[in-house]
Amino acid sequence: MTQMIEITVQKAAIECLQELGYTYKEDNSLQRDLKKVVLEEDLLEFLVSSYPGVPCTAINEALSAFTQHEGMDLDHRNRDFHLKLTQGVSITWKDASGKEQARHLYPINYKEPEKNTFVCVQMK
Repeated sequence: MTQMIEITVQKAAIECLQELGYTYKEDNSLQRDLKKVVLEEDLLEFLVSSYPGVPCTAINEALSAFTQHEGMDLDHRNRDFHLKLTQGVSITWKDASGKEQARHLYPINYKEPEKNTFVCVQMK
């Protein structure tokens, strides 16, 4: 039996994901804080383009909701993130006339998945 080497598995996974339409990037090509797992600039761009009627302050509030998670332990933070990822968040704001507005925002386009950006990254 041939021994499986980690790099062989990584390369096979990257090739498979690329065939599915993912963009491959090496970890050093990403413009992000290495302590964060969310590509915040990409998420912000997605929220702005997906919700054009929502003001910047509300978009920034949603961005914070999607990137900051409640809880002391990792399990609780992961559950919080999963709920926001799958169920979205509700954001409220006041318009120019002072009337309260509300919108439910999602970090992923579930209706048209082809409009999402899919990226695979090989960390070194």
